[in-house]
Amino acid sequence: MNEEKKTSVKKLFESVQKIVNMTMKLREKLSQEKIVGEAGAGLVKIEMNGNEEVINVHIDTQIIAKKNKRLIETLVKGAVNDAIKKVRSLVANMQKESAFNLFESLKNIMNEPKEE
Repeated sequence: MNEEKKTSVKKLFESVQKIVNMTMKLREKLSQEKIVGEAGAGLVKIEMNGNEEVINVHIDTQIIAKKNKRLIETLVKGAVNDAIKKVRSLVANMQKESAFNLFESLKNIMNEPKEE
C-alpha cells in the first residue's frame, strides 16, 4: 500500500473513532438530562431522562382527593406525552449540534497536511 493510501486509511479510521466517541458522549449526556412533562396546569408531572425513561411521577393530592380515576389517567397520559415531546426535541437539537461538531472535526482531519 502506498503512503497516500495509508494516510487515507488512517484518516478514515480517525473519522470512525470520532463518530464512535461523539455518539457515546451524546448518549451519556442524554442519560443525564432531566425533562419534565406536565398536564393539568402542573397537577401531574412526569420527569424523564433523555433516553425517554421515566424517573419520577408526581400527582398532586388535589387530584387524588377527587378519586376520579379517569381524570388521573388522562392527565398522566398527557404529562407523559408532553415529556416525550420535550425529550425528542432535546435529542434532535443535541444531534444537530453533535453532527455539526463532527462535520467540523472531519473537515479538519481531511484537511490536515499529508505526511511525507
